[in-house]
Amino acid sequence: MRITNAAEYAIRAVLKMAMEPDRVYTATELFVDIEAPQKFLSKILQKLAQKKILSSTRGIKGGFKIKKPIDTLTLFDIIEAIDGPMALNKCLLDGFDCSREKYCPVHLIWEEAQLQLKKILTQKSIKDIVNEYRKMVGKNT
Repeated sequence: MRITNAAEYAIRAVLKMAMEPDRVYTATELFVDIEAPQKFLSKILQKLAQKKILSSTRGIKGGFKIKKPIDTLTLFDIIEAIDGPMALNKCLLDGFDCSREKYCPVHLIWEEAQLQLKKILTQKSIKDIVNEYRKMVGKNT
């Protein structure tokens, strides 16, 4: 399993926006700050808005703003919003009927690994990550 470039850019954008969560950001200023291709980032931001992670406003003072509270938003939420359901193997996707599940020697290992990955990606909120970053670089929260 690999996180896509789109998910990586989405994470960068949300973390940047979480530094000032009440501010409206344009795609143009975000693409410069997070080093992402502008057209690609615009599509990513629209997808995050569709998934209710961001809100978007059109017009001269328009742009994107974090909609979901950053104290409940996680890396897992962002990755799934962009890449869809996360699964280490297709047999772990909801609705996939695996004929080998009952006798597969690694099925339980895939399940445990996926549970641990989800646990790690959901244990800290975006707010926690931003606060840790601020401490790391010496900025108060």
